[in-house]
Amino acid sequence: MDPLSTAGRLVRLANQFGVERLEAACQKALAYGDVSFKTVKGIPKQGTEGQIMPLSVAIPPAITFARSTAELVGELLRCGRGTETPACPPAPPASTAWSGGNHGGPPPAAH
Repeated sequence: MDPLSTAGRLVRLANQFGVERLEAACQKALAYGDVSFKTVKGIPKQGTEGQIMPLSVAIPPAITFARSTAELVGELLRCGRGTETPACPPAPPASTAWSGGNHGGPPPAAH
């Protein structure tokens, strides 16, 4: 399209919507990287030239945990060292009658 005809179309848009609204529409189109006449025309037509543009912030992927390993599993690491806390209750006494097959349950009934 001829640049002069595009300029003329923009002047007609300024007459239709006002210079301030057209300027805001052009700024918004520039921010989005699409300065086609169709886009610039559509912005004031939809009434979105005054809306705040969302920031495109890329959040980097997490490369470390927010807490240290000791903070996450500290109580678990202390279990078994004779420490009794609410998170680490005392271990049950070891049974000498365990027979591998019943997994610590009651002994099987005699037949």
